[in-house]
Amino acid sequence: MAIGAVKTARIAVYNQEKQIYDELIFNEPAEIVSCTGNVSQVDNDISIHAHITLGLMDGTTKGGYLTEGAVVFACELFGIALDGEQLKRYTTLLLASNCGSCKQLGVSMEKLFQRA
Repeated sequence: MAIGAVKTARIAVYNQEKQIYDELIFNEPAEIVSCTGNVSQVDNDISIHAHITLGLMDGTTKGGYLTEGAVVFACELFGIALDGEQLKRYTTLLLASNCGSCKQLGVSMEKLFQRA
């Protein structure tokens, strides 16, 4: 979980009709109202799966899948390490079943947030 503020952000929203991700770019300051997700292993790589809700300057909110390229102003990040079996995500079956044009959006934490 995280709260804070960004200088810029990029999110993606899945277009169910077209079966692709539509990217939204915010080149303005915004509040991180909420950010939740998990860290898992995908194809032997570490993957961050995070969804974010941004509070914009006009008082509206926008949310979606957090993608690479956010510039963070301030962020308080809280995580819980879970004991037991490691979380593994299997994207191959999901993508092959009905979403051939989808791309894997999981990126490393360093790529998700760039420090201003």
